[in-house]
Amino acid sequence: MTQYADDFKAEVLAVYESDGPSEAARICGVGRDTVQRWAKTAGLSTIDRSAKRTEAALATMNAKRAEMRVELMDTARAVLERITTAQTVYVGKEAVAIELPSPPARDSQSLATAFGILLDKFRLEQGEATERIEHPGSDPVDLSALSLDELKALRDIRAKLDDPSPDTG
Repeated sequence: MTQYADDFKAEVLAVYESDGPSEAARICGVGRDTVQRWAKTAGLSTIDRSAKRTEAALATMNAKRAEMRVELMDTARAVLERITTAQTVYVGKEAVAIELPSPPARDSQSLATAFGILLDKFRLEQGEATERIEHPGSDPVDLSALSLDELKALRDIRAKLDDPSPDTG
């Protein structure tokens, strides 16, 4: 078994504290198990260091996500502006320029779709719901406020609307 000088061990443990056991082993040329044994003997723990690294990584990730949300909104605004901005199109072999008050319908549709996707992703990043769930056949009227006669009339109307047969009256 190789004997190491105390000052070398202190140097290895300093790297261990800043960069972890694998990096200390790689930089100093000592086995990872040896580094961990020295750290344990010295009373050093990787848990505190790991927690700090995790917190730092989370903070960095949250900052990047905040930047991304700003970029998403800036891009969504730019797309929305393009939907309402005049556009020049070039037609024919001579590439005659025609100024349109707004983009052609297919371009407007594509831009609107892009805007919707960007807005959806922004809302998702904000933690908001990104889909609307509709219940077919549900009535937006507050039925609890209706009288019995009104409810019966509503039922009759609904039955007529649901019946595809022509009225033989």
